[in-house]
Amino acid sequence: MKTRILKSSLFILPIGLLIVFFTLLSISLQINASEEDLYSQSITDGLQEIKVSFQIERNGSPEILSLSNLSSAIILAAAERAEESEDLLPVTLQQVLSELSIREIVLPPLPENSIIIVDKYDSNDVAIYLEKIYTIFSENRVDLDFAVGFEETQKGNPILIEEQLEKNKTLYQKLLEIEVPSEAYSLHRMYIRITQVQHHFLNSILRSIEDPVRIMIDMYLVQTILEEVDDPLRNEIKRLAHEYDIQLQQEI
Repeated sequence: MKTRILKSSLFILPIGLLIVFFTLLSISLQINASEEDLYSQSITDGLQEIKVSFQIERNGSPEILSLSNLSSAIILAAAERAEESEDLLPVTLQQVLSELSIREIVLPPLPENSIIIVDKYDSNDVAIYLEKIYTIFSENRVDLDFAVGFEETQKGNPILIEEQLEKNKTLYQKLLEIEVPSEAYSLHRMYIRITQVQHHFLNSILRSIEDPVRIMIDMYLVQTILEEVDDPLRNEIKRLAHEYDIQLQQEI
């Protein structure tokens, strides 16, 4: 609005003021573009692939491998075990998968600078926040039957998974658009983590045509991460509800 007013009255400004005005406008646009780039980059970075190192037993010795190298190592270990035991490959493959252990998980960075934190502490503010969270998740919940999505993707029809990826990305972005009371900051970070994990898993299903073993690894990985998030998330909701005397009518 201010820019329009200034432009409509430019003819009354001396030439010197015009130069100053356009210089300041140029600087302002550069700053705004820079801020937008940083915001966009933080969103992109937050949806990077999860990095994991696994320990796998081969020939009685532990071997540490990254997620990208794991599928081929699992197939090789299962083939070696099948040859030694004369069991079928699918049997030894499940055995090797069941013996996997996670050594380290590196999650994507949280877009800390994009979370809108406000200093609001009373029960009404926290209740409004929780209601907004419930609405956001209800409207953008990833609710696909993953077995169906996987089967369709294997048939060359990835549209179901692609739709859920878009829905999850919208969910992720919506979580960065609402005001978060500082008391709910820890809870909000957990909600963002859920969207990051879902993004990783959905992408894994899309890649499953090229690497079908990878989906089994990622199912194990995602289940492990979500189990670690589940209890802290529920406990944090209960803490806020108790501390601010909020009656929860639904589980978020």
